[in-house]
Amino acid sequence: MRFICQIRSALLFMKRLSVFLALYLLTGYFLTGQIFVPVEPLTSEMDLAGNPDPVEVNPADRHPGMEPPDDKSPLYAGYTLPFQKENLSRGKWVSAENGWSVWLMAVRASGAKALNIYFSNLKLGAGERLFIYTPDKSTRLGAFTSLNNGAFMATELLST
Repeated sequence: MRFICQIRSALLFMKRLSVFLALYLLTGYFLTGQIFVPVEPLTSEMDLAGNPDPVEVNPADRHPGMEPPDDKSPLYAGYTLPFQKENLSRGKWVSAENGWSVWLMAVRASGAKALNIYFSNLKLGAGERLFIYTPDKSTRLGAFTSLNNGAFMATELLST
């Protein structure tokens, strides 16, 4: 009798574990970190006369000791490099043929393997869209809209 009880307990445990794993795996399929609206950016249709000069997030602004001591040491990750509000004026406004205005800005951090962007107090107006993409446009995030407004928002890593 004791052996049968142990088998039932093991089967009940396996059943619960299977349900848990199924829910866990399905959750990753349905949930994303940010809300995207599936539209193409205007810049994919526009012939732009040159991108703006990149705003360099100065490596000197990094935390002291960020550089690995040698080539065999692991890379550092997860450091916040400051971006001053004054740098926003270095963006470039372009008028699209349909009358819309597009604001472009490039950001670069020398030596970085990847970047993600962390927003605080994001406030997009109705109808405004924000796209973030790599210089070769092989990876694109967005459109972010007013649905993403809030105190904090961070993007996934983009290879540089």
